[in-house]
Amino acid sequence: MTTTTLEIELPSSTTSDEAKLLLTVKLYEVGKITLGQAAKIAGYSKRAFLEVLDHQKYLFLIILQKIYVRKWVCERTYCTR
Repeated sequence: MTTTTLEIELPSSTTSDEAKLLLTVKLYEVGKITLGQAAKIAGYSKRAFLEVLDHQKYLFLIILQKIYVRKWVCERTYCTR
């Protein structure tokens, strides 16, 4: 695997480990890297990385649910948002 080094400025509220994890999750989701590569880059075992992916899916489902509920409420109350 050919590697590239990326240097970015992060907000103080985000650690480099968080950014690395989020990047590897996305690269794995779009098929750019394998599970093993993603886990290694993020500093996790394959099993732990899979748990992170499950947690990300859970958070995404919560966000979708909130959007759906908000839309449902707006449809029934004629809100303009």
